[in-house]
Amino acid sequence: MKENILIVAATAAMLAGCPDMERLGGPAPINVDVRVQPAGKGISVSREPIYVHALNGHTPIVWNIATSGYTFASNGIEIVNGGTEFDCSRKSDVVFICFDHYTKPATYKYWIRLEGSPATPALDPTVVNN
Repeated sequence: MKENILIVAATAAMLAGCPDMERLGGPAPINVDVRVQPAGKGISVSREPIYVHALNGHTPIVWNIATSGYTFASNGIEIVNGGTEFDCSRKSDVVFICFDHYTKPATYKYWIRLEGSPATPALDPTVVNN
C-alpha cells in the first residue's frame, strides 16, 4: 500500500513539474522536424513555411533533429534580421527552441546549422508572422 502511494505521489510531482503551455494559458508549441537527406543532399523541415498567428504571441517554435548522428551547432537556428522578435537557444544536442514574440507581421528567413554533417547543411526556410 505504501508503495502505491509513493508511486502516485512521484507521478503527481513529475506531472506538476512539466506543465504544458496550453494549460497555463500560453500558446501551444509549433514542432518542426529536421531531417538530413541521404547522399549529402542537404536537409529538410517538416513545416515550410512555419506560420505564427498574432493571437498566439510568444509562441515557442521547437526544432527537433529526426535523423540520428547529427546535433545542432551552438547557433543551430539563426533567424535572419529577427532582431528582438525572437529569443532562441539550444536546449539539447537535438532540440533548439525560439520564442516568437510576434510584435509585427513579417516573413523571416532562418538558417539551420548542424554538426555531424559532411558538408554542414544549411537551409533558408521561413517563419511567417501573418
